[in-house]
Amino acid sequence: MREPRRTISYVRFREIYRRAETKALVTFVATTGSVLLLMLYGWNGDRFFDQVCDLDREPYSPSVHEGLMTYLALSFCWLVLAFHRGRKLRMEMASREEAETRALGLARTDVLTGLLNRRAFMDELRAAVAMPGDGFVMVLLDVDDLRTINDLQGHASGDAALQSVGRRLAEAVGEGGLAARLGGDEFAALIRNAAPATPPHEAVERLTAGLRSPATSGATAGPRASIGAAIFPLDGGDAEALLQAADAAMSSARREGGDALRFFDPRLEAERGERRRREAELRSGIDGGEVRPFYQPIVRLADGGICGFEVLARWMHPRLGLLPPSEFIGLAEASGQITALTESLLRQACGDIGRLPASLRLAINVSPTQFSEPLLAERLIDIVRAAGVSASRVEIELTEDALIRDIDLAAAVIATFRASGMTIALDDFGTGFSGLSTLRRLRFDKLKIDRSFVGTVLESDESRKLVEAILHLARSFGLAVTAEGIEDEAVLEALSANGCEQGQGYLFGKPMPFESAARLVGQGLRPAA
Repeated sequence: MREPRRTISYVRFREIYRRAETKALVTFVATTGSVLLLMLYGWNGDRFFDQVCDLDREPYSPSVHEGLMTYLALSFCWLVLAFHRGRKLRMEMASREEAETRALGLARTDVLTGLLNRRAFMDELRAAVAMPGDGFVMVLLDVDDLRTINDLQGHASGDAALQSVGRRLAEAVGEGGLAARLGGDEFAALIRNAAPATPPHEAVERLTAGLRSPATSGATAGPRASIGAAIFPLDGGDAEALLQAADAAMSSARREGGDALRFFDPRLEAERGERRRREAELRSGIDGGEVRPFYQPIVRLADGGICGFEVLARWMHPRLGLLPPSEFIGLAEASGQITALTESLLRQACGDIGRLPASLRLAINVSPTQFSEPLLAERLIDIVRAAGVSASRVEIELTEDALIRDIDLAAAVIATFRASGMTIALDDFGTGFSGLSTLRRLRFDKLKIDRSFVGTVLESDESRKLVEAILHLARSFGLAVTAEGIEDEAVLEALSANGCEQGQGYLFGKPMPFESAARLVGQGLRPAA
């Protein structure tokens, strides 16, 4: 085995260098002293050595003379070697110091943008907080559309967008300001002397304008960004508190749709505390079975017979009562709990479906945020098999957002689901970016027409033509179609006349607990609205 290369620390290196300098100095002093003694005796070798020999009352010996001359020669050679070695050590030490300086710079710099990294920025922020003087503004920025840029234009374009934001931010912070990339699509800035000489809001708004303005004449504007700002010492007395305040303001801007600037308000912290509380409650609710499946019937439009149910989540909150998906699905996605929620719903639904006729099927949604999770399809398939339910009774509904992010990944996941016997439905068709190439490449079994088109099919000529086009397209590809959001008989008749086979909506029944769904199946009739 090859031995590892041995290295020494910088401290050990300096110690070796100091010892070499000491040896060189001692040698130099010894040699110089010898030379001075010879000069003192006028370089009279015999007289000098006679004095030396008199010490032992011995006659002069040539060997002593030769030995001393050899010592002088060796001392001089050692002095030359020590000087040469010292010079090399000094050069190596300078090289190491330069390398350490470069390494320190790299350790504090984001490679992609050249800005400070998170660690360096936090060090500077703590130093700014500890320094007496005027206040400053801490700004956090999150690029809103980086994922879309990466998905549609590639990661090289995404990196170029981040570099553009970095350049704009560095120019906008002004004299004495700091700009940093904290990681991913998140940036930070520190605007010094923003108060009281310059109003903080004005300073940050000027920075925001610089980020959004075109880099050159005729160029496009900068990327959309959610921006949060906090003022020191008003909004936080230390670095961590100030960062937390700016993050709360940035989160508020993001929740309001992004591409906005928000300053910290104490009420934001209360909202943030409530959000953390809701996240903990949701986690407990998923584990405790409070999040339950409700079932909305899917019917055959020709005769109103039930052919299956879509599984929809409802949270039986112990404090707030029954909550619809709009109150917690986004929270589950943002907090990373959406997969646990989906698995819990599917597990409960598989337990319910065993008590229904074998001809009825279940449809369950998979969120776009789950699609990139490894082994997602395998885990869901295992849940169905463990419950003893045939995979052919389960339909997976995917939205167009899940597909466009990574078409190759989508094809692999869909293939895994289909190999198990499950069918795949493309949900909310017509609202995203899917086209004929997507339908050709990805093997779907069904298209679901979005409720926004179904609900206006009688009032809008454009909606009517679009629904007719989707139905014709589905027939061309051999796909089934379900129309969502059917709420009155006139819409039902219009869809049936155009060949739509299945539908769901309040006309057939709202989402309901399993007991109500089982009674509906037992009646064998389409209920009144």
